[in-house]
Order: sequence, then C-alpha cells, then structure tokens
Amino acid sequence: MSEKKYQIFISSTYNDLVKAREKVIETVLSMYHFPIGMEMFSAADDDQWQVIKDTIDQSDYYVIIIGHRYGSETAEGISYTEKEYDYAKSKGIPILAFIRDRNVATKPDERDSEAEKIEKLNRFIIKAEANKMRDTWKNIDDLGGKVAVALTKTFGKKPGIGWVRADKAISPEMTNELTALSKENRDLREALDELKKQVGEKAPEIDVCFTKDDLTNVICKNLQLPLVEYPKPLNMDDVPSHLTKYVAQEDIDKYNNAEFPSQEEIDSYNQKITEYYIAKNNPTYFSIAISNHGKSKANEIFVDIILPQGVIVAEKEDVEDWEFPENIMPENPIEKGERKYKKEREKRLSGPSWLMLQQHSNITLPSYNLSNTSNKLLAMNINRDYSIDIQQNKVSIQLDTLMHTKTRTIGEFVLIPFQPGKFEVQVTIICEEYSEPQTYSLPITIVQNSNDDKQLEI
Repeated sequence: MSEKKYQIFISSTYNDLVKAREKVIETVLSMYHFPIGMEMFSAADDDQWQVIKDTIDQSDYYVIIIGHRYGSETAEGISYTEKEYDYAKSKGIPILAFIRDRNVATKPDERDSEAEKIEKLNRFIIKAEANKMRDTWKNIDDLGGKVAVALTKTFGKKPGIGWVRADKAISPEMTNELTALSKENRDLREALDELKKQVGEKAPEIDVCFTKDDLTNVICKNLQLPLVEYPKPLNMDDVPSHLTKYVAQEDIDKYNNAEFPSQEEIDSYNQKITEYYIAKNNPTYFSIAISNHGKSKANEIFVDIILPQGVIVAEKEDVEDWEFPENIMPENPIEKGERKYKKEREKRLSGPSWLMLQQHSNITLPSYNLSNTSNKLLAMNINRDYSIDIQQNKVSIQLDTLMHTKTRTIGEFVLIPFQPGKFEVQVTIICEEYSEPQTYSLPITIVQNSNDDKQLEI
C-alpha cells in the first residue's frame, strides 16, 4: 500500500445522486484515500464558493458524476456542479468524468423535464465527454467498480502531490531542490505557452452553417392529421342502413371483444403518423456546411448539432423511404362494410364512368417503397470520409480531415417542425488541434401557417 494519500473532490448534483455519491465515497475510502465534497459544506453562497475553490485547489483529483439532472443554478445561469467543473478544469486538476447511460430507466425525480434544463445538461455532457478520462455507468455497483479502476490508472499516469505522515515528510534540502525544480518547471511552462500561442496563430478555424432552405423562417403548417382515438364499443344501431347487408352482429361482437392497444401505444402511433405527414407534406430541406477558415489542416473533426425540442431531423433519403405506419387498431366492421359497398358500386360502373370517378376522386392511396434501405446506406458510405449519426433532434458528424480554406457540404437533411417559436441550435466543434470544444448557437424560427385546404400526401 502506498504511503501517499490523495484528496479526491467528488462533484455532482445531490438529491438524484445520493446513493451514487455514497458509493463513490465508499470506494475512495476503501482505497485508503480522502474523499471530499458537498457533504462537508453548508449552503452555497459567495463565501462558501471561496471555500469550495480552496478545497478544489488542495485536491489531487476531481471526480464528476453526471446523471439526468442539471442541478440548481448560480446567478450566472450555470449549475453549481458545472461551475465546480469549470474551475477544476481551469486549475489543471486531473478530471475523471462518469456519465450515466442516457437510456437507463430513472425515477421521475431523477430526470429534468424542463426543455431549458435538458439543453443545458446536454451541453454540459458534451463538455465533460471531451475529457480523456471518462466513462459511462448504469447502476451504483457499476459506478463504484469503474471509479476504482479509473483512479488506480490515473494515480500511475498522473501522480498527484498527495499527503504523507509528518515523519515521512521531505528534508529541508529536498525542499530547496523541489523549489528550484518548481521554478524551472514554471519557466518551461511559460515557454510552452508562448510556443502554443505561436502555433495557435496557424491553427484551423472550423465553422458550421446551414445551406439550402432558410432555417431562420421555417414554416410549420397547420395540417389536419387523421389521428387515432381510443375506440368505443359498437352496436348495430351504429351501422348505416346501406351497410346492414355487409355488417352482422357477429362482426360487431368480434370487434368489441378484440384486444385493443393501450393509450400509450395509441399515442406512440399518433406520433409516428404526425412525423410521417409533416415529413411528406411540410419538409424543410437543408445541408450542413463545415468550413476551415484557418491556416492549417484540421484532423479528426467532430461536430454535434442539437436542434430544439420542437423539431426532429432525418436524412432526406431515409425520409423518402418512410412508409405510412402500419395500423395497430383492429379492423372496424363498419369501415370494412363501407369498402365492400363501394367495391360493389364500382363493379356496376362501366369503363368510362369508372375512369371519370378516378379522375375526380380526391383520395390518394398510400404507396409503399420496398427498396432495401440498408443496401442504399451501404452504397452511400463507400469511399466517403465522414459519418453521420442522428438521434431525434441531434446530428453528430465525424469528418476525417479538412484542408484550410476548404468547405465540405455534408448530407441532405429534412427538418420536421412540430411547434412554432424562436429557438437556438447548439453547435459544438472539436478537432485534434483544439484543446477544448468550441460551442456557439445559431437562430431558428418556426412560423405557424394555416394550410387547412391542402390535400395531405400519404
């Protein structure tokens, strides 16, 4: 066992991560080191913030645990947890980030519901993911094991100053030698900073913008959507007189005794219908242009674009292959009878009359594209030096290289708006040459526009 003991600052939101903090504290103590965190402090204020800064200054390592809540905010509009993180980063303290799996099930009080909080948390996660020492966790046992392994590795790679017993402390001669080495180290750091400044003047300068349609004025049309409601029981009185020969009591009983989907399944189905109709009838097309305005080539470029909660995004070719969602409801016998009735009427019509009915009909039947999407995507990916990953309203792009003064136009996308308003698109850029991510926002305005008379495409 090493005689040197390290002080490890543990940072996180509190109420939603009490057990996670307890597990990490227990893990650090089992390794015979000193955990310290908010449990040792009183309520946050300006004086208390100074105490926290002093404690971080005296810590050898900083462990950040991120769950699904952003936490209470300071007067500057950022959470205390993120403020602690930024301070530790600025002091050069080794940071170990442990981010909870985004797909893990949580209790309602363990997850933010406000859109603004969710966006701030997503930006904070992107910032934390830029650390080389980061990992994800699903439960507290998983977290404890990963913290123990990560700390052990970090102790070896980046030994801290630590604490030792007084009888093991260094001699005055050694202190003088360390003072001299510290001065030499400071001089070397200043020289390195100057060199970095000179190199920075030739660094790449990455910029992202949208092309094609204007995202500052996206039209959100008021489409009349054929959404499904939870069905009510039928009886023979509901059957129109012209359909009585096609609908029997047996058909009604079979329908009423059928197994209907839950309200949650119907809501999910209606959401798919909404996405489908808006994508087919109200698409906004755009591409993403990535430019390098700097004086040197950029390597391993990662771009994350987070759109507001009121929209989703998909690749254009994927949307072209979308099919109308498969019906989840049992077949309504009255609707079935109506189809039989119309079919018999059509049979009675002669050739010219049937053609006239077709020409004047406003009914557009669904078309189904049976093309193999996976083969199409495979063909698209051959010989291209970038990749695209889309998750609801987030687009992630990875580009191998980008020469200076060059611009790459990436993909063709479809924006699917759901609600009007003025929003911001969050853009985060990191590349091999950047020391930390660059984040900025672009405006997007979604305007409501009535379109009741437009025939929907299905």
